[in-house]
Amino acid sequence: MIQLAHLMFAYLEVRVYFDWVPSLANCSDGVSRLGKDDPLARRLKWEYRAMAEPPWDQLVDAPLETLAALFLPKP
Repeated sequence: MIQLAHLMFAYLEVRVYFDWVPSLANCSDGVSRLGKDDPLARRLKWEYRAMAEPPWDQLVDAPLETLAALFLPKP
């Protein structure tokens, strides 16, 4: 997943900066641990949708344009 993310950054020609954030300051920390049971997610009425897993075995040799299409917004 990390390699794929970095390939996408390169393909999209974006610079990404990662920084450490303490758990209490990170609004997504609770939902990553508790899912729908996270109190903040409930209070903010965050929506959840199931996402199909990409067919990784078919994408191993796919061109970057094909991979990018999986992550870019649909027109």
